[in-house]
Amino acid sequence: NTNSVIIEPCFIGDNVQLVNSVIGPHASIGANTRVENSIVRNSIVQKEAKLKNTIVSNSLIGIAAEVTGKQIDLSISDYTQIIV
Repeated sequence: NTNSVIIEPCFIGDNVQLVNSVIGPHASIGANTRVENSIVRNSIVQKEAKLKNTIVSNSLIGIAAEVTGKQIDLSISDYTQIIV
């Protein structure tokens, strides 16, 4: 974890890369996920997802989904890409 803050309660899976991010409270980050320059709170991010330059709140991000840019409050399925 590089320059990142974890606010409990949270779950952080194995091999998660956190770079310049804030995780929590109430966040679950699945294994092999990368979160960069982002904030994730009150959300579930499943394994192998990629989040960059975004704020994710009250959301469910599916397996291997990618979210880049802008604040979101939504649920997306596996292998989806959101770029805004």
